[in-house]
Amino acid sequence: MTIDKTNFLDYGILTDGTPSAEFAKEELQNFIEKSCGFRLGAYDSQPHYISLGNSDYAKDIIAQHDLSDLNEEGFYIVSKGGNAYVFGASPKSVIFGAYELLEKYLGVRFLASDCCHTPKQNRLDIPDGEIKRVPISAQRLYLSHFSCEDRLASLRHRFSADFTPDCCDLGIKSKWYTKIPTSHNSNCFVPYEKYKDSHPEFFNVHRYELFRTLTVIEMCYSNGLTDDGEWDESVETSVLSVATDSMMKFMEDEPSAEFFMFGRADNEDCRCRCKRCERAREKYGDVGTMIVFMNAMAKKLRQKFAEKGKVFDKKLVTFAYMSTVEPPVKDGKPICKQVIPDESLYIRYAPILADYSRALEDEKQKEETRRQIEGWSILTKNLMIWDYNVNYYDYLWYFPTLSFIKQNMQTYERMGAYYVMKQGANNVHPIWHDDLKAYVSSKLFWDVNADVDALVREYASLYFGPGADKVQAYIDEMEAFCEDLKNKGFCMSVTAQSDGQPYFSAELYPLETLQRHEKSIEDGIYAVENSNLSKEEKDAYIKRLKSVLITPLRMIVKNAQTYFGEPNVAYEEKYWQIADDIGVTMSGEAVPIFMELASNGDTTYKIITGQNQTEEEKQAVALLQNYVLEKTGVLLPVHTENAIYPGHFEHAIMIGKNLITNEFYKQGLDLSDCSYYIEAQGWCVFVDSDYDVVGAVQAFIDLCLKQGKGERSLEIKSCKRVGKR
Repeated sequence: MTIDKTNFLDYGILTDGTPSAEFAKEELQNFIEKSCGFRLGAYDSQPHYISLGNSDYAKDIIAQHDLSDLNEEGFYIVSKGGNAYVFGASPKSVIFGAYELLEKYLGVRFLASDCCHTPKQNRLDIPDGEIKRVPISAQRLYLSHFSCEDRLASLRHRFSADFTPDCCDLGIKSKWYTKIPTSHNSNCFVPYEKYKDSHPEFFNVHRYELFRTLTVIEMCYSNGLTDDGEWDESVETSVLSVATDSMMKFMEDEPSAEFFMFGRADNEDCRCRCKRCERAREKYGDVGTMIVFMNAMAKKLRQKFAEKGKVFDKKLVTFAYMSTVEPPVKDGKPICKQVIPDESLYIRYAPILADYSRALEDEKQKEETRRQIEGWSILTKNLMIWDYNVNYYDYLWYFPTLSFIKQNMQTYERMGAYYVMKQGANNVHPIWHDDLKAYVSSKLFWDVNADVDALVREYASLYFGPGADKVQAYIDEMEAFCEDLKNKGFCMSVTAQSDGQPYFSAELYPLETLQRHEKSIEDGIYAVENSNLSKEEKDAYIKRLKSVLITPLRMIVKNAQTYFGEPNVAYEEKYWQIADDIGVTMSGEAVPIFMELASNGDTTYKIITGQNQTEEEKQAVALLQNYVLEKTGVLLPVHTENAIYPGHFEHAIMIGKNLITNEFYKQGLDLSDCSYYIEAQGWCVFVDSDYDVVGAVQAFIDLCLKQGKGERSLEIKSCKRVGKR
């Protein structure tokens, strides 16, 4: 079928009347009009049509196809007899099929949340034939800021999982119970505040002694179980019974939900150290102990459903993560029958400690990671994958996963993973290489053999315009550079360092190389500025190129002390300005670039001092309080170190000497030759001097405070400054 300006009135778009099909119709209408210059109307007895969903005219075509092997959200596009049919196994199938039609036959590209490329075409050609698309996993997602927050962009990337935005108005309900977090959520089941006094044995509490604050709470997962791993009926109230009752409550609260996450705390090793847990771990292993706990929960829930005359058709999900990542398998078999997951239990495998310089099944990958891949494949078919694609200590740092992103996807397909989520920088936007990986992933989810290099070139060309060649060269050089590091034995981690190797070390990244990258991207910006594009187009491309420019700037600023012998004010100012221009507020998972100090009568930060303030420290505190009060109307509260309570060290400005700053001096920080020391990182600020604390606070005001977004607001710029005497 060929539709152009001469015959488009002979064609209409026919739907089955469902909200999802109507949404797909509107998307088709809008993009066809933008590309071809004509708008297809709704079907009204025209000679030809495009059918979306299970319409009356599509029933015979649909009956000829098996929809059971589409992995829940796959679809068909059939063109026959001058008509086209888009249908599939679910409401989202129709939407995703409509996007395939636009991409394949009009060349539309859904690049990022701020960019859809729609080329001008004279007509829409859909040749006779059939297309079948099946995703590698029933649920799939690249977890970025836009995929969580921007429903339209998420749908256009064909993402579908627990973190994607709500689509209830399209007749599509989430399969997940999302009224609580679907990750590290165990405290939602057994709340610490509720049970800490009556049942302290429920919890293992890890305290970070430096700040004397509660940081991690983990539960006793043997509490409520017999030594044989069965429900202990002799115990009236236990971790297991409370967690199970909470799970039942959540299931009754949202009967349509299918998947319910019970996730351990987010920590490397905060395991319960009671004797029963130690014995359980000796018998079942770390994750085996969790599986035994979840199996007992599943068995009890099945019983509770039966008592109500219902079939238990829910799915439980739990992590294999950090200390619980190693599968309980030995010699190719489960170590015992108790660690075989219940048929309702899904394992969410999260290999956060893998070497991310290479594919998970690479022969040089960590032995334990390759062992885990094999072991989990043996233990269960109910697998979910949570993998990692940026360094969470510094999102802006270049993190090279493009060279093996396809191989990992092929691994997940081979494992039969029901769910694949690739976590990126999900709490900040824009991170340019994150958006690029989201685009590449969105294609691999539906074609695991797609050409990654071609996808990267396509993205760079369309997204960065006249500056594309500079970005492509930067990507190629950084990938090659990191490949060389890998070949020299360097291990890439999603944390600050891996196996003792400092990922952010200045020695790995010569200043001259970073400055050359800086100059190259600036040349790309210059090319845009001097092009014949409209102002709107120029502004869009320049903002995107600045999002790339911030990467070499961040890499220079972070190691300025090494490169220049001192913090470089000019580079810090440039870095802050670019961050402001593009709207990036965080450089890492818990590392803000700009921290709101106070705004319009609302206080965010507090001042913390030592118990015995000197007169000079009192003057310094008053100076900062008065300045902030004048600018914002906020009087910052003051606390002494002995008033520190859980979480109190965050959003705090430490002035002068106290127990916390003393720890830094123990680590080798010497202020004897400094007029002031200022460090503002991760929601915590240190301001001190051995000679002039008042002057140090004034330097903090001058160097680190900036006008916030609001009319009466102040923000702190993330930095480290040392003043010379």
